Amino acid sequence: MLRREIAERSVAESGLRISEAKLRSVTHSIGDAIVSADDSGNIVFWNPSAAAIFGYNETEALGKPFTTIIPQRYHRLHRDTIARLKAAGETRGVGKRVELEGRRKDGAEFPVELTLSSWKTNQGQFYTGILRDITRRKQAEDALKFSESRLNEAQRVAHVGSWEWDVAIRQVFWSEEQYRLFGFGPDEFLPSYERFMASVHQEDRKRARRWLRELATGNETTGIEVRIVLPNGETRLLHTLGRTVLDNTGKIVRIVGTSQDITERNKADQKFKALLESAPDAIIIVRCDGSIILVNSQAEKIFGYAREELLGKDIEILVPERFRGKHPGHRTDFFKNPRAKPMGAGLELAGRRNDGKEFPLEISLSPLETDEGTLAMAAIRDTTDRKRVERELNEAKEEAERANRAKSEFLSRMSHELRTPLNAILGFGQLIERQSPAGPMRTRAGHITGAGRHLLNLINEILDISRIEAGAMQLSLEPVCLANVLDEAFDLIRPLATERGIEFILPGRVDPPAYVQADFQRFKQVLLNLFSNAVKYSPKNGKVIISYRSSGEGTMRIVVADMGSGIANEKLSRLFTPFDRLGAEQSSVEGTGLGLALSARIMHAMGGGIGASSQMGRGSTFWVDLPRAEPPSAKVPETDNAEPVPELNSAQGKRTILYIEDNLSNLNLVQEILRQQPQVELLSAMQGRLGLDLARKHSPDLILLDLHLPDLNGWEVFSQLRAAETTRNIPIIVISADATPRQVQQFMSAGARDYLTKPLDVTKFSRVIEESAWPSTDFKTLIQKPDKDPLASVIS
Repeated sequence: MLRREIAERSVAESGLRISEAKLRSVTHSIGDAIVSADDSGNIVFWNPSAAAIFGYNETEALGKPFTTIIPQRYHRLHRDTIARLKAAGETRGVGKRVELEGRRKDGAEFPVELTLSSWKTNQGQFYTGILRDITRRKQAEDALKFSESRLNEAQRVAHVGSWEWDVAIRQVFWSEEQYRLFGFGPDEFLPSYERFMASVHQEDRKRARRWLRELATGNETTGIEVRIVLPNGETRLLHTLGRTVLDNTGKIVRIVGTSQDITERNKADQKFKALLESAPDAIIIVRCDGSIILVNSQAEKIFGYAREELLGKDIEILVPERFRGKHPGHRTDFFKNPRAKPMGAGLELAGRRNDGKEFPLEISLSPLETDEGTLAMAAIRDTTDRKRVERELNEAKEEAERANRAKSEFLSRMSHELRTPLNAILGFGQLIERQSPAGPMRTRAGHITGAGRHLLNLINEILDISRIEAGAMQLSLEPVCLANVLDEAFDLIRPLATERGIEFILPGRVDPPAYVQADFQRFKQVLLNLFSNAVKYSPKNGKVIISYRSSGEGTMRIVVADMGSGIANEKLSRLFTPFDRLGAEQSSVEGTGLGLALSARIMHAMGGGIGASSQMGRGSTFWVDLPRAEPPSAKVPETDNAEPVPELNSAQGKRTILYIEDNLSNLNLVQEILRQQPQVELLSAMQGRLGLDLARKHSPDLILLDLHLPDLNGWEVFSQLRAAETTRNIPIIVISADATPRQVQQFMSAGARDYLTKPLDVTKFSRVIEESAWPSTDFKTLIQKPDKDPLASVIS
């Protein structure tokens, strides 16, 4: 009996060892963590996967509390659960899968899926948990949720819904945006074919059914536009696309598609077509193959075709036969690199009417991005009338130039003839004045010389005008410090540059400083014109770089580089042609086309040169060359025995005066009068437009205005100053050789502070400046004309 019991026990122990070996093999080969704990909550079993997942080896884990591998926030829940199980044998939750977080040896937390089981032996109650690391699954789920959320948001932004029709079970799926497109929430009803048709506008239902039948039979369709009626009665236009999904046998199993709300786009299309119809130019839109898909009524008018005759035809039908061979190549080049080409690009183009006649035209091209791909829109302008007017204007201009040259020659000759007898008058007058003692004779001689000098000044001014018109300007060449003239020109242009955010980069001062031989004022005028162009034609927040260097033997080159759109190579040769703005007259940039032409004449008159280079899209570079000069030697100021000019009232504070005057002699005279007055800062402009810019940016205390300017007449400058909010209250003194009563009355009635005639009386001029720049509380004109002055009655 004992031997049998021993044998049975031996068999049982052997079977137990085999079972334990099998169980160990299973627990060690499984990929999940298997952790067992006793009724005290201490770990009694720890498989290799638990070590791999939690980072503790078996020796470290055994005997530790089970709470070691769960975060602190779960500890109380774990204790309460174990207590309930012990007290009442509760098994609720045992065997179920739950998701929570585990805690690794390094403290990192991660998501796990836990299955808990409970078992008892004669040694007590034990708990076994199977824990699976679900980090990757959670990441995939989060990514899927994020992708679905992003898709829903994208559909909401684009107003594009998606739908699916399972043909076999006749079940329909709508995305959230599809519900919104139809005016419903996702939980209001289950989508169906009938529900879709109920929302379609009654007049469009027949077309919608036919379109869906075509899809269901496997026929390809391009899509459909249908109106739907929302629950609130509003009608919207949807563009719907669909395609079939086939199984391995080629049978249709699903139809999937999208719906997009194109109501606003359709309205925009209608506005676009209405805009094309109202355009003054002919508008033609073509595909890349050259076929015409849209024309407006102006195109019908200038080409002589009915709209139906042009739609679908090649654009070459409107091109003269001699150009048709090359035109397809030009069209191909445009579609390879589609970019806007403005009207009036300088090319002489021609069109062909229905009757075969040719006519001159201008074309602007613009690419249009559409669902059909890139299209080309051409705006075409018939320039027949303009060409005729241009010819007439050129003829008139040539005639005016001939008359102007004749006038200049006449003035020059008259000036010479007048100066000869005046020389004797002034000579004898001065002799009598010197030789006569103080008394009536000397006084009378003074009147003679005074009147003679007055007449001489008038003659000199007439001669200066004739020389300027004839291109023979008077220049005062002297050594000019480059740094000084660059700084002065930049100070004048600084407000305009600041307004547009243009950064000027000027060269630093060098020792010894560089000098060139030039007329200071004229050279500054050239620089100011180049600076102004660089600011006006550069994009906002751009840069203008100023530099200078030696260029050849004995020559300095000053360079002005901007970041503008550039100038086409074929236009560079016309840069310095008067009145030619190279197409900029169609832009918002103001100008006359005289600045560069005048700059070129000034530079050549000073013995220098001017030029430019440019790259489209990269900017332009202008340069001027001048002879180098040695620094001037220190000069002792000459004594002046003339009658002293009255001092201005320096106690009244500093004042800024702007003088708009194109005559350099007059400008120099005013500069000399005001040179010794430190409380006066004089700004000058030799063109009307530049004067307006300086007045707006510097807000001077007083403006002196000449009436004969190269770009604008004085009345136009005066009117713009009075009309602008920033300049209307600035006192203006007109200085002109035109002393006719009508002219004086016109300006005084319009609000001029005073009207002074040339040549100026220095003493009187200084007094008027003081009374106008430092006015009393009474803004009435302070200058009283002598009773014998023929203008007294007009001014008063």
